[in-house]
Amino acid sequence: MNRLHLQLALDRCSLPEACRMADLAASQVDTIEVGTPLLMREGRQAISEIKAHLGAHPCALFADSKISDEGATIARLCFEVGADAVSVVDGSSTENLQAVRTVADQFGKQVWVDLMHHSNPIVRARALTPYVDGFILHRTDRDLPLLLLEGLLAIDRPFRLAGGLTVETAARAAAFQRATDSQRAAMAPMEGIIVGRAITDATDFQSALAAFVAICHPRGTPASP
Repeated sequence: MNRLHLQLALDRCSLPEACRMADLAASQVDTIEVGTPLLMREGRQAISEIKAHLGAHPCALFADSKISDEGATIARLCFEVGADAVSVVDGSSTENLQAVRTVADQFGKQVWVDLMHHSNPIVRARALTPYVDGFILHRTDRDLPLLLLEGLLAIDRPFRLAGGLTVETAARAAAFQRATDSQRAAMAPMEGIIVGRAITDATDFQSALAAFVAICHPRGTPASP
């Protein structure tokens, strides 16, 4: 069974709460995300403080900056304090995205585009592929249409699935990943999932985290690069 990249989003919590959760999760997840609400409320301090709590664990820090303008400046501000990746909205201009890409390359970091609002994410993703490291795709209440998933798989970049994922929908994502494994040589992977409140708002944080870790990181699978 293949390993799914597990990204934990810290959104609607205080900075001390986020740091506590980062301490607990850093050894078990692949990426910790400083969510947009937390980033807007606490500023760059949220990135630097949470980064300090990752310690020596090979856990990346994703700043969900949702950059739409002034890309070079915002990307630099995020990377300077420890972000390993930033997000850009799908409606960003090509010039703005190029500016973010240039700064990311200077720091050796990543750029991801959030396809939340685009009416035709496949067409948009194809146009943006030269500038990005991956895409974030949001599921609907009935999950994602198979044609949409197959179209995104044909694009030469990985994508991560987000949007109120539960243990049940995460399990279906893992099943989809296994089902498309034979196509991976020619297609981009459904690389992972982004989970927030299903873990952070759970009565038992550690049990909720463990449930997603069991789905994404089956025993015996290698760690994500």
